Amino acid sequence: MTTENKKLIAEFMELSRQLHLYEHPLTGEYVDPESLNYDTDWNMLMPVVEKIEGCRGAVSVYIYKDSCQIETRLEGFKTIKGGKTKIEATYEAVVEFVKWRNS
Repeated sequence: MTTENKKLIAEFMELSRQLHLYEHPLTGEYVDPESLNYDTDWNMLMPVVEKIEGCRGAVSVYIYKDSCQIETRLEGFKTIKGGKTKIEATYEAVVEFVKWRNS
């Protein structure tokens, strides 16, 4: 499931693609989706959070302690993830938001 979630985020971020490889946003190399460490690297995850905050629909992202909340005021989406590390909670909330946006 993690690889599929990383693919979802890569497509949301509009990363370039060659066959089954995606352009790594930090190195520019084409890598397997599993190498896109959105779930463990803040340098990878924060641009996704920033893009979410820029989405139409008054999107707010709140990250605190070991939880993350994402909500839209105009389109009726809200999620709160927590109970793990801060980055794990944020990653899970981001994945849920991207799945919702794609539906």
